[in-house]
Amino acid sequence: VCIPVLADTVIFDSNSFTAAGGNVTLTQDAGVRYMLWTSGVKGDPSFVNSGTRNFTIYNDLVIDGAMNWNITGWTRVEHSFYSNADVDWNSTNWMYFYSDSTDCIVDHNGMNFNGSSYFHRLGNSSFPGWSLASDYRGNIDRDWQFHWGKFTTNGHNMTAGYRFWSWTGNARAFDFSGTDSIRVRRGWELYNGGLQSYAFDSTTTMYFITPHSENMVINPGYQDIGNVVIDHNHNGGWNYIDFNYMNGNHVGDVTINAPGSNSYKMVRLYGYTDYGDFKVTNNGPQVNFYTYNNNTFHNVDLTTTYTANSNYSAYWECYNIDADTASFSQGVDFYMPNTTPEFNRFLPETSCLKISRIRGASYNSS
Repeated sequence: VCIPVLADTVIFDSNSFTAAGGNVTLTQDAGVRYMLWTSGVKGDPSFVNSGTRNFTIYNDLVIDGAMNWNITGWTRVEHSFYSNADVDWNSTNWMYFYSDSTDCIVDHNGMNFNGSSYFHRLGNSSFPGWSLASDYRGNIDRDWQFHWGKFTTNGHNMTAGYRFWSWTGNARAFDFSGTDSIRVRRGWELYNGGLQSYAFDSTTTMYFITPHSENMVINPGYQDIGNVVIDHNHNGGWNYIDFNYMNGNHVGDVTINAPGSNSYKMVRLYGYTDYGDFKVTNNGPQVNFYTYNNNTFHNVDLTTTYTANSNYSAYWECYNIDADTASFSQGVDFYMPNTTPEFNRFLPETSCLKISRIRGASYNSS
């Protein structure tokens, strides 16, 4: 059997493995032009390595059959990637997508992808493009980075993983049109410098779901985004949830659920942003809510089920904002530092267990 070289096409089919559990072992860093695992592959084989070896496909990687991708080094694909639900992608290393082509396809086709993803141009003057042919199914502990080119979802949903990251001034474009949901663990970081074009439906919902005690960052690079749902289910709480790089953009309805019982939780809104309904539901002692600059809201609702210890369930440091209704359960400490917020209805709920206080910069008594 000849060892494949960079110009070769490598095909695994029904004749490649005679017994179940066969292995193809990578003993050194290597590359091929094209790799195909056909639907006729038998025995659920595995692609493995001795040591940590890296593998490059200089065109397409197509996996139509059942197999296990187990190499511990990185995988690099320089055109399209096609997979299927019978693939166990057990490699947790990076998958690098480098290309000069505008017609690259990423098709998980039901496969759960356990690695991190990295997209960049191959040459020095190209503007490549990658499009989804099915839902992108990432792992919440892995990264997703986009450095150069255009990314199009074609209406498919995304589980980007640990974070969606494109915090670079390189030339980039994004089209999320028709996508219903995008799931990320803790961060959406999109830098506006170098952004060529951008499309995001107002009906798209971004889900930030974490089982960890960690901060969250939503930086849309001054671009519009749809609805935001944050589920932070950890008793350790967090230091902050930041909405940053906002200026003249629109954000849909925001729902923050914090069922964890421990304390310090801070939500900070920066920039001049138009929000829909903004609701925080908390089971801890206090939410600290900071609305900077000139934000506008439809409704603001701070709700807690916690009744012990603290006099206030929420502290709101409020700068110049405009909202139809602001409502609170179990009491709020509302502070206006030399500003004039405007509300049509302001509804703090006071009970025997909680009180409410409204104060300005020079007034500090209940």
